[in-house]
Amino acid sequence: MKKLFALLAALAIAAASFSSCGGGSESGGGEEDTFNVDGLVVSAITAHSGDAITWSVLQSKGPQISDLIRLTSGTTDYDCKITAATGTSVTFTLNASIKSGTYTVYVVRGTKIVKKGTCKVTIQSKVEITPAAGTTVYGQVFCGDDAVKGVVVSDGVLFTTTDEDGIYELASEKANGYVFISVPSGYEPESNGFQAKFWNTLTAEATTAERSDFELTKVDNDNFKLLVLGDMHLANRNSDRKQFYNCTDDINDFAEENSTSKIYGLTLGDMTWDVFWYSNSYYFPQYIADMNAKIPSNIKFYHTIGNHDHDMNATGDWNTVTQYKKYLGPNNFSFNLGKYHFIVVDDIECTNKTASTSNGDYRSYNEKVVTDVINWVKKDLTYVDKTTPLIVASHAPLYYQTSATGSGANLTSLSTFLACFSGYTTHFMTGHTHKLYNIDKLSNTTTPHFEHNSGAVCAAWWWTGKLTNSSNPAAGLHIAQDGVPGGYFEYTITGTDIKWVFHATGRDNDEQFFTYDMNNVDLSSNTNASAYASYFSGYAKNTVLINVWDYDPSWTVEVKQDGVPCTVEQVYNYDPLYIMSYTANTNNTTFNPSPTYHLFRVVATNESNTLSIKVKDRFGNEYTEEMKRPKAFSTSAYCD
Repeated sequence: MKKLFALLAALAIAAASFSSCGGGSESGGGEEDTFNVDGLVVSAITAHSGDAITWSVLQSKGPQISDLIRLTSGTTDYDCKITAATGTSVTFTLNASIKSGTYTVYVVRGTKIVKKGTCKVTIQSKVEITPAAGTTVYGQVFCGDDAVKGVVVSDGVLFTTTDEDGIYELASEKANGYVFISVPSGYEPESNGFQAKFWNTLTAEATTAERSDFELTKVDNDNFKLLVLGDMHLANRNSDRKQFYNCTDDINDFAEENSTSKIYGLTLGDMTWDVFWYSNSYYFPQYIADMNAKIPSNIKFYHTIGNHDHDMNATGDWNTVTQYKKYLGPNNFSFNLGKYHFIVVDDIECTNKTASTSNGDYRSYNEKVVTDVINWVKKDLTYVDKTTPLIVASHAPLYYQTSATGSGANLTSLSTFLACFSGYTTHFMTGHTHKLYNIDKLSNTTTPHFEHNSGAVCAAWWWTGKLTNSSNPAAGLHIAQDGVPGGYFEYTITGTDIKWVFHATGRDNDEQFFTYDMNNVDLSSNTNASAYASYFSGYAKNTVLINVWDYDPSWTVEVKQDGVPCTVEQVYNYDPLYIMSYTANTNNTTFNPSPTYHLFRVVATNESNTLSIKVKDRFGNEYTEEMKRPKAFSTSAYCD
C-alpha cells in the first residue's frame, strides 16, 4: 500500500513559510471590530493544505478581495489570502501550515477584525497519483493512515471502486458537478456541520484531470437509530422556524436519551419552499444555518430532494436542481449503514418551460423516476448482494391508497422503478402528501417491499401550529389534513431487524391516536366546516371515532365498555379535528381535509360511559386510553 502520503504531508507542513498567507502569528485573532460581512456562510473544510476553498455569500455582503480570512486556534492565527470575491461567493487559499482541528473564523480588513463563527478543518494527506489517460476525476479514499479498498465511487452516471491503495479513477464528463462515495458500512464520512459530507464538488473544466479525496472514520454502526423527517417547508413565515425548533428540541432530547447509540438523520424532501426562496431570502443556506444551530452535532444527516427544493426561477429538470446540488449535494446517491444499503433518488421530473417571475408557484412536474436515474439505480445495485436489505428514500410516494389494504400506482414509472429491486427486501420511505399511511407488500415473492409515507414535520404547512399569529386564525393545534400531528419517525435498526415508531412533536411516543366523542362534534354551525357535516350525518348517537396515526394491517384496535368488547369498524372518512382546527377558521382551500383509512368507529351504549381503548402495533407495543365520556371537543382539548 502506498503510505507515501503521510511523509509528503509532513514535508509540506515543515516546508511552509509563515507569511500573511502561510503564517502562524500569536495574535489570537486580534482585537475585534465590526464591519458588514453578514452574508458569509462559514462551512467545514476538508481539503489539502494550500487548496482553494470557496464559501457562499448571501445578499452580496461577503468579504472583499483585499480582506483576509483568519482561522484561529488558541493563540495561533492562520491567515488565508482571498483570491476571488463575488456577490455570491468568496474563494481563499488554505494556509499551507494549518493542521486539522476546530478554528474560530475571522475576517480581517486592514486593522479591523470581525468574528464570523467556527469551522472544523480536516487536512487530507496526499498520496502521489498519476491518473491514466482519459481520467478526469481521481483520488483516494482513506481512513487515518490506511487506504480503504472496494469503496464504490460515482459521479451520478459512472461507477468504479477503489483499489487496494484506496485509489479510484473516472472518465467523467462532470455533468453533475460532483463526485461521491457510497459510504461503506463500518465507516462515517466527514461532517459539514450537520450534513454527512460524502461528496465533493468538481470545479475544473470537464476535460481537466481533477483530484478529489475522501476521508472516512471507522465506527461500529451495525446497530443504529435513524430519524426520518418529511416535509419541513421552512420559509421564514407563519412562525415556522420557531415552531420547527419544537421539533429540534425533541431531537435533542432523543439524542440525549440515546447518547450511547449511533444516530443518523434522513430527510424526505421539501426542506424549503421554493415559492419564498427569493421574496423571503430563505432557502438552503438559511436552512443549513438553522439546522447547524439546532441539530445535535453527533447526528449526521442525509438529504432527499423534494419538488419544493427545485428552483422555480429556473427551467427544466436539469437546471432546477443546480442550487440543491450546490448546497445539499447529489440528488441521487447511495450509502451504507450497518447491514442496510440506502439509495436516495429524485423522483420529481420538472417540466416547466418558463421560469416564474413572481411568488406564484408555477412549478410543473411529474412524479416520476426518469430513465437516467433508473439506470443509475440499476448500476448501483450491481455492487449490492441480494441478501442485503434496502432502504430507498424519495419524495413523492410510490402508491396511493385505494382501500384499507389496497393501493394504486402514484409514480408514473412505478413498475419500471420497482423492477430494479427484484429479489431485494426493501423499505421505501416517502413524503410529499403530508399524510401518514403504509403500504405493506412484504409478502410479494418477487419484490417484497413496504412503503412508509411518512407524514410531515410541518403538518399542514405550519398554519395549524400552536404559536399564536395574527395572520393565522387557525393557530392552536399542529396537525395535518388526515388528522395526524406534525412529527417524524424514529427507527431502531439492529442488524437486519428494523422497527419504527411515529413521534408526534411535543408528545410522548406512547400517544399514537386521537379519540373523538362525536356527540360533541358540531360542524354544521360553522360556515366553512359545514360542507363536511354530511360525511358524519349518518353516524348513530354515541359514536366514537379513533384516528390511529401510523396504522397498518398488522395493527389491532380493541375497545371495551364495562369489560365487554365492542364492535370496531374501520371507516374511510375525514378527521373532524382537522376540520375544526383549520377549515373552520379560514377560507383558504389549499389545504382541504383529506379522507383517511386510519379511522375506526365504535358505537357506545350511552353518552357517559367510559371506553377502554387498546391499540397494538405490529411490534407488540400497546397504546391505551381510558376515554371518559362525554369528552370535550376543541382544538385546545387536544393540545399537548
